[in-house]
Amino acid sequence: MASYALTDKNLANLPFKAKKNRYGGPHPIKLYLVSDLMELATNIHGSVEAAQAAAEAKLCKSQKRKSESMSSLVRDKVQTLLAQPTPTTSSTIGGIHLMPFLTERTRVLYPTKANDGLRETGDFVLYWMQTALRCHENPALAVARAASEQLKKPLLVACYVLTDHPWANDRRVTFMLEGLANAAQELRVSCPLPEARLAVCVAKSARDVAEVARRATLVITEDMPVEPHRR
Repeated sequence: MASYALTDKNLANLPFKAKKNRYGGPHPIKLYLVSDLMELATNIHGSVEAAQAAAEAKLCKSQKRKSESMSSLVRDKVQTLLAQPTPTTSSTIGGIHLMPFLTERTRVLYPTKANDGLRETGDFVLYWMQTALRCHENPALAVARAASEQLKKPLLVACYVLTDHPWANDRRVTFMLEGLANAAQELRVSCPLPEARLAVCVAKSARDVAEVARRATLVITEDMPVEPHRR
């Protein structure tokens, strides 16, 4: 009943119809008439509009607390990482020096004899964020950051919302955008590269991604071990 800013105490005397909880919970689901809810909200808040405004204010306050909590967690995570000793050994893959734990997770898909996968020209290092919509515990981003620093190229973190995806719907896109909002905040806090930025692009198909990739010195992305949508 959050839409009308009603609490369980407010609903105590309101008639309802009980329905079996399909999620397996011990308590039944209570179904109320919308007309009863609107009448109760009017009696408590003065009008339905006032009730909805109160509900929205409560939601904004809750989201603000969550955002502040997330910022605190990100800062603590960054401080913990910075306090850890930096390993002194590294390996080279794709022309980039990486720590061993990153080397074992990385492979070059399109190497060339001349430069081992690196282009002589290019405006930036592109990290195509596909599955890990976060900046913490993200090996692909760690590789991209290392490449950006060593090649002295700006880092572009790009996530494409593909409109021709067979599962492109409001629910999926909302989930992605909410995750990317947190990722953008993490990137600002945790990435020391001044030219690093995250771009969210609405693309019709993967061909639009290829247009941006052609301008990159190096393209890095996650390699899914299995087909995620195979039936």
